[in-house]
Amino acid sequence: MSANFGPQTPWPVLWPTDCDVSTESPTITGAAVEFATAVLWAATGQRFGLTDVTLRPCRRECRPTPYPGAVWDPWPGSSLYPNGSWASAPVIPYGGFGLVVGAGCSTCGSNCSCSWLSEIVLPAPVNSVVEVKVDGVTVSGSAYRVDNNRYLVRTDGRNWPVCQNLAVPDTAVGSFSVRAQYGEDVPGTARGPVGELACQFLKAMHGTDCALPGNVQSLVRQGVSITMPDWRSMLMEHQFGLRLVDWFIYTYNPDHIKAAARVWDVDAYLTRRPS
Repeated sequence: MSANFGPQTPWPVLWPTDCDVSTESPTITGAAVEFATAVLWAATGQRFGLTDVTLRPCRRECRPTPYPGAVWDPWPGSSLYPNGSWASAPVIPYGGFGLVVGAGCSTCGSNCSCSWLSEIVLPAPVNSVVEVKVDGVTVSGSAYRVDNNRYLVRTDGRNWPVCQNLAVPDTAVGSFSVRAQYGEDVPGTARGPVGELACQFLKAMHGTDCALPGNVQSLVRQGVSITMPDWRSMLMEHQFGLRLVDWFIYTYNPDHIKAAARVWDVDAYLTRRPS
């Protein structure tokens, strides 16, 4: 994708037994869990948590394929046409050899498939497709599938729209939209760390002592000197001094990756994402 997407809902939480939230306002506990979610999402490389994105795609036409190996070979991906005949296929001369090959690309085929496919290339990786609408009408989920976490393939024998009217909302005639979810499902092991971190945020919000690192780096009381680690360095290294939280972060992001790597293909087909 061309932008980072954070989780839209707080992660599931399991409060520690020493953190009594029965008398807390749901607004306060909700804010603490939301903050803990954002911190753990960032500390684990922005991996977990699903985000709904509505896309306004354009259908992919045939991709470039290698030249035929012999003059009698059909052009890969163009050997079959919707009516199963070469007679209706547009033809073009190839080079100076008098070779004639099909140039139609109304739908797509590949070396893996003996049949024609109508497919859309979505920004990858897609976790799931929630809804597809054509002309404002929801398309049945049995009419398509998602391949390789990015190809939206029509399976009912019909074609995706070749183009659409981007000036109208996706509830209008002439529109085409795909509502997809991006991100990874939150692992069940996150519940405890979320509760442990949210509990400390609650204490900090009430102004009471908490286990999170503070600004004090050294303290001398009654002749005893205590040196504390720099809280900035701890946060940069995603160390909070909380056992479950630190274990969770190290398990899922041991190399402190800030975000998943992305590849930008300037020749890729464009997909509109309404803001």
